[in-house]
Formats: sequence, C-alpha cells, structure tokens
Amino acid sequence: MNPRPLHRSKTLWLGVFILLSLAWAWLMSMDAYMAVEIDTSRGWLSLAQMQGEAGIFAEATTTRGWHLLTTHRKGIGGTPGYQAFWQGIASAHGLIVTTHATLILLFLIPWAAFLAWRWRKTRHLTESAPSTEPAS
Repeated sequence: MNPRPLHRSKTLWLGVFILLSLAWAWLMSMDAYMAVEIDTSRGWLSLAQMQGEAGIFAEATTTRGWHLLTTHRKGIGGTPGYQAFWQGIASAHGLIVTTHATLILLFLIPWAAFLAWRWRKTRHLTESAPSTEPAS
C-alpha cells in the first residue's frame, strides 16, 4: 500500500486554509478595529485586532455581568484616536499583543517542517516498498 501524495493530504489543505485566514485577518485589520469580548462577573477577556496587530486582553473586575460583545469599526485606518486607544489598552490590559506577521510565521514554520518530514517519510516508504512484479 502506497501512502497518499502530499497534495492530497488533509494537513496540507488545512494549513493552506489557516494561512489564508491569517492573511485575510491581517488585511482586514489594516483599516478596521475588530474585537470579541466576553464579560463575566469576575472580569473580561477580549480578542482584538487593529492595524496589523492582534492581542488578547483581560482585566479582573466585579462590576460587570455576563455577556458577549462584538465590535467592528471599519475605516479607521490612520485615526489618531483609535491608535491612542490601541496603545493604551495594549499597555494596560494586554496579555499578548503581536503582529499578524508573527502569527503567520509561528504557524508557517512548524507546519512547513511537519510537511517536509511527512514528505521525506512518504518518499522513504515508496523507495523501500517491495516490488510487486513477478519474478521471471
């Protein structure tokens, strides 16, 4: 039994989908502020992106109730007010704030290494497979 070729691998196409999604998020964040915030009685947790950066933000408070909030502000490209807001929230509440390029590289490097390993393993299996030709 021969292994499936790499171009038919679910790992390859799932990785392509993830890379395209990260690139799309990066492109969309260049001219918009997008956030998803979960509020609980113990505090809030937010995932947000703006101008090529993405971050996880949190704060422990007891004044809020439980709800989910999504925010999408388009067309804020170089607005100084939003840039100051992003810098302020990143320094005060940012757990992790990084660029989309870093996120893409953090995914791309191990994914490419795994695909290279899989390709080498597949090539080794096909080269060492016993011949099925009848002996004359």
